[in-house]
Amino acid sequence: MGANDLKMNPDPAEFRPPARRRSLFYSVKFFVFCHSLLQLAQLLVSGYMKSSISTIERRYGFNSQKSGLLASFNEVGNTI
Repeated sequence: MGANDLKMNPDPAEFRPPARRRSLFYSVKFFVFCHSLLQLAQLLVSGYMKSSISTIERRYGFNSQKSGLLASFNEVGNTI
């Protein structure tokens, strides 16, 4: 056994598996993009719901307490 046989600090690059092409789904940028699209859709639906509450109140004869409850149930459903 010579001095070259024992390596005290082996090169970590020797032990790495070969580089594979990473999938698009493992990208943080892709996650942020999808999350942004979902948040935009949520914003649009929420804005539409809030703007149409007065129409729902008049059409179905709801008081403001019931229409507020309807809007809050919509938000709870989105949270779940």
